[in-house]
Order: sequence, then structure tokens, then C-alpha cells
Amino acid sequence: AVRRVTLGNWTVTYDDGLAGSIAALRAECLPNETGGVLLGITDTSRCSIHLVSALPAPQDSSGSVAAFERGVAGLAATVMQATARSLHQVRYVGEWHSHPRGSSTQPSAKDIKQLFWLTDELESEGVPALMAIAGDDGEVSVLLAGRGIDTPQGELA
Repeated sequence: AVRRVTLGNWTVTYDDGLAGSIAALRAECLPNETGGVLLGITDTSRCSIHLVSALPAPQDSSGSVAAFERGVAGLAATVMQATARSLHQVRYVGEWHSHPRGSSTQPSAKDIKQLFWLTDELESEGVPALMAIAGDDGEVSVLLAGRGIDTPQGELA
């Protein structure tokens, strides 16, 4: 099944398999938070992003019960390999991270700060910043900020 989230002018889609992958990566690290990079296909003419893969946290990442900081070890090579394998269709589209058991998937103040940082990084490419937050029972919140998005918006899917 495909999950569809409309945020501003943009639509984000992903399937149950991706949501399951994120849930499994979260479960492996509990009680600590974890996260990683999201890969997908962006169509700026249709204002759509299709998420295809959630990469696990690089080895130099740091997670605790209350925080997560994504590392970078091997990340550039992994993203470049995925891009090359897909003939440059699949690319970096954003970040995902988990929240601890019993916590909401609503963004924290720190999450909003990171979303604005991502907006600055991706704005030159004409694409919005995308963040996904994983929680209990396979819940995933998807947030976007940037061009075509008046204010950061999110929705549970």
C-alpha cells in the first residue's frame, strides 16, 4: 500500500515497505534514538517526492534515549552508489530519525531547527527540506519546509 501525504503544493509518497524498514531500524536501537538519510525521487514539475529508501545510521552516529546526531562515515559513498545504480533518478531527499518509546512523532524544537537548516541546504536545488520522524506502532510523521511551503508543515501517515 502507498501512503500519500500532501503538504502545501507538494505530495510525498512512500510504501508500507519503507515504513516497515524505518520501524525495524528504530526497533534495533531502542531505547535509544536513531536515524539516517532518506533517498527518493523528486519531481519538481509535479511537486512530488517519492521516498524509496531509508538508510541506517552511519557508524559514527550518536544516539541516546533523548537525542540523535547522524554521523557521516561512508554516507557520501553510499548515496553516490544508489544514485549511480538508479541512473541518477534516486537521490538524497532528506533525513529521518526516531523518537523514544511513548513519545509523540511531532517535531521537537530541535527538529524544527534542523528542518530550517535542511531548508537552507536544499533551497538552491529548488526542493523542499524533508524530515520523517518514526515513533511507536510504525507511526511516521512527514514534514516539509521550503519553496511551495508557507510554513513548515507535517502530517502523520
